[in-house]
Amino acid sequence: MFALLSFFILTHNSSKQIKETLIIFENWGGLWSIPWTEYKKTSPQLSEYEPKLTAHDIWELEVEYFLDNYRLDKTQGKIILSWLKKTYPDAPYMLYVAKCESDELVHWENLHTRELLKRKKGSDKGVLQVNGVHEEDIRRMGLNLNKIEDYFTFTRYLYDKRGVQPWYKSEHCWNKHYQRIKKSYNI
Repeated sequence: MFALLSFFILTHNSSKQIKETLIIFENWGGLWSIPWTEYKKTSPQLSEYEPKLTAHDIWELEVEYFLDNYRLDKTQGKIILSWLKKTYPDAPYMLYVAKCESDELVHWENLHTRELLKRKKGSDKGVLQVNGVHEEDIRRMGLNLNKIEDYFTFTRYLYDKRGVQPWYKSEHCWNKHYQRIKKSYNI
């Protein structure tokens, strides 16, 4: 509508008339502006018209925050980060769970042999420290945790089955981010 009106004004008026018309529109526009901040306080239904962040947007914001505040392993970090984004598009807080389980998002003890990172004590393996307790489920599902796609398939299975509960021992480390993300993005 505005484009059509602009075209009409430009083609049917002299330059002096165009300037006068634009000044009128400029002044009129300033008088018409709605005080959105006050209106928003009195009208909660307005929030349904606010643009919603997509899962991709949330991940991008969280990766930026993560990189500003934490170190990322130079050789493995980007690989693991992409797998976390792909595996948990609806759960960006899993970035912090992984960070707390294995500092700097390290997955392999030896990147060339793809030997999984292991805790000094116990049978926990990889970036999300999958526990030996799950060996029967892993075997039943026909997965090989040394293959990264199988590893993340299994961690997603755990997450779908029990949420973040399998990583409760590191909750003291990731819970503040979990709460912040759930509250900030209404996840």
